[in-house]
Amino acid sequence: MSIPSIDGYVVTEKLGSGSYSTVYKAYTKVGARMTVAVKCVDKSSIKNSGAAVDNLITEIRLLKTLTHPHIVHMHNFTWDDR
Repeated sequence: MSIPSIDGYVVTEKLGSGSYSTVYKAYTKVGARMTVAVKCVDKSSIKNSGAAVDNLITEIRLLKTLTHPHIVHMHNFTWDDR
């Protein structure tokens, strides 16, 4: 997966990857320059696995509600065609 272009963010480098996603370091373009981690899931790698999609939806639901100093806080979530 090549470095993505995401509205509102400047993606600077790849931090790591797993079985169906890649995490990138980025920062916000507007306001105070906040450094963030952007997790990109390749839909083509999970489209044939209902379990993988269910796990992803569960992860999103949990991250939206969790507040803990050792767990990354989710600021935003978007879908696109890829």
